[in-house]
Amino acid sequence: MALAVYKYLVDDQVALPRGARILSVQIQNDRLTLWALVDPAQPPVQCNFFVVGTGHVLPDKFAEFHYIGTAQHGPLVWHVFEEILGDDVH
Repeated sequence: MALAVYKYLVDDQVALPRGARILSVQIQNDRLTLWALVDPAQPPVQCNFFVVGTGHVLPDKFAEFHYIGTAQHGPLVWHVFEEILGDDVH
């Protein structure tokens, strides 16, 4: 198993290799980006993310989300959560 750190732009859905471990979430080049420790040989798993600003209302199904990290972008602060789907929590 050869591990590497890969970066991904955060959208509603991101395909990460199975078993990926999210390391950080930050703004890079004005885009919300995450870095993950991955085994690139693993098959991709669809991950669903929810991004909410400070003070914004969270969805009703919020209990089904796992906190990933927070990133600041000028005066804005974004909080990233991943929907919990089976055993693939990062």
